[in-house]
Amino acid sequence: MKWVHDDHIIGTVPATSSLASMSWLLSHCCKYLAGPGGDVAAGTEGVAVESAQGTVIIRQFQIGSSYRLRLEKLCFAQICSSNPSNSIRGWDRRGSGAWKAPREGSRHYGIDIICDAGSSVYSPFPAQVIRISKPYGNGKPHDTGIYIKGTGAWIGYRVKMFYVSKEIRDGASVSAGGRIGSMINMAAQFSPGMTNHIHVTLYKNGQEVNPTPYKC
Repeated sequence: MKWVHDDHIIGTVPATSSLASMSWLLSHCCKYLAGPGGDVAAGTEGVAVESAQGTVIIRQFQIGSSYRLRLEKLCFAQICSSNPSNSIRGWDRRGSGAWKAPREGSRHYGIDIICDAGSSVYSPFPAQVIRISKPYGNGKPHDTGIYIKGTGAWIGYRVKMFYVSKEIRDGASVSAGGRIGSMINMAAQFSPGMTNHIHVTLYKNGQEVNPTPYKC
């Protein structure tokens, strides 16, 4: 069998090789995609290439005696019904919604997706609902959110989304873009001038990661 990328042969294995052997070859041939600090993991459906620009899933499929490669970047689905492009909150009187923006002597480990109060909130990827997630534990109306874990190509990812009224049961499965709740009017509970938003914290294999590259 031949591994082909952009019509160039990048490796060969015997036609009788196991899928595991072919995935191993593919993962080694594609390490260059990950770049410095990146990672490559082979699975039964393809190879996941983790890089600073996010994750690319390389699907393997056969045409004749050759295996072809198809690159699919992992991207969030639309998160808020009033924000089709998943725009991130810019600077307002309470700061910025960007990853690692300054936060009262600390940093903002997440991104804030602009969302009007009352908007429908959607899952950014296929997932299973874990539970409600409270950012502060103070019992105030804005102290609410949802915690979900990825399925399919998103296995290993989890996300917490704050200021969302959860409207789906624990353990439920949801598709990418499936409705999971409603946006509360969190800006009204802080000082005037804050942009209403969903705070998104993304985890990959238990580690916080920058969600920005997945807003594609």
